[in-house]
Amino acid sequence: MSTVHLVVADANQEYVDLLFQYIRTSEEHHKFILKSFSTSENVTRFLDQHKGAYLLLVTPELLPPELHKKDNVMLLVEDHQPHEEYITINKFQPLNLLLSKVWAFHLEKNGLAISHQFLSKKTKIVSFYSASGGAGKTTAAINFCNQAASQDYRVFYLNLELYHSVHSLFPTEEKAEGLDTLLYYVKSRSKQLVAKIEELKQTQTFTKIDYLSPANGQEMLDLTKQDIEFLLQGFIDLGSYDFIVLDLESSLHERIVQSLQMSDLIIWVTVDDLFQVDKSKQSIEALEQIAKDDEGKIYRNTTFIVNRYTGQSYNRELYEEFAIKLELPYIPEWKNVMQSDRLWSSTPYNEAMLKLFRFISPNE
Repeated sequence: MSTVHLVVADANQEYVDLLFQYIRTSEEHHKFILKSFSTSENVTRFLDQHKGAYLLLVTPELLPPELHKKDNVMLLVEDHQPHEEYITINKFQPLNLLLSKVWAFHLEKNGLAISHQFLSKKTKIVSFYSASGGAGKTTAAINFCNQAASQDYRVFYLNLELYHSVHSLFPTEEKAEGLDTLLYYVKSRSKQLVAKIEELKQTQTFTKIDYLSPANGQEMLDLTKQDIEFLLQGFIDLGSYDFIVLDLESSLHERIVQSLQMSDLIIWVTVDDLFQVDKSKQSIEALEQIAKDDEGKIYRNTTFIVNRYTGQSYNRELYEEFAIKLELPYIPEWKNVMQSDRLWSSTPYNEAMLKLFRFISPNE
């Protein structure tokens, strides 16, 4: 990927120096050509003369009065101050998080949000996560699986929730061995793990999605990050699947954090709700602290989507805080679903999910 000019306009030279020093010593340094200005006039002069790609971080005081191109501008503010025309970003948040958000904003605006590394991997781990329950995460996950399978991709659905709804979504033979049995081979670090995945998997007849009968709650709680790493590596080593789709709970248990860290793509499901915004912000901050050694990888690999979209956004902060990529429609018929097959058959929802699938698989 070519570099982009990162232009920072701020009269506080001490802050600019600190930011640039961090960028130059980070793993992301090769992505940026750094420029800084302390007056609005110099910013305007640079933008008038510059022909290439750029991203402007500017304080409100130095914002040029007239900008012909506004979709690559972020306002540097000292706290969350919404603006009618521009995306705002808190300048005094941890610098690794700030840089991740800046890069995600650039990729979003230029349609580059999925990396070449993701597209080139044979087996991709895609996790569905939400900061709290009730956002429709599992419904989104299974419909993503269905969309991928309908495009002739090999898909494995793996539910790692403490409390799940797998039995309602996938037919499971009574007393069938599944993830609970597989976890024995995980805990013992058995070389037979890959073979056991092949042996224990089940296939849903009409979607061709492979899955495992789930484990019980205590077995989920007993999983360590090393267990998850061994388990997911087993699926990768199997080499039979294009997508391993993880359905994760809202906790920050180590099995969940490790799953997110190993994911090539995280679909963060939220709804147009004030509480979801607050919980998502808190969850992101907590993840940054827990996984601070990954230098913002989780955030960079995350795509935010709004579920149960009614056609109108009521919470502006949701769209200002997160780069929302897609809205999945509200389906009234699902309010009192008694048969799970109805969750697979909504045309508007399937059309929206197809957009998401094409976003991560642009060759489709």
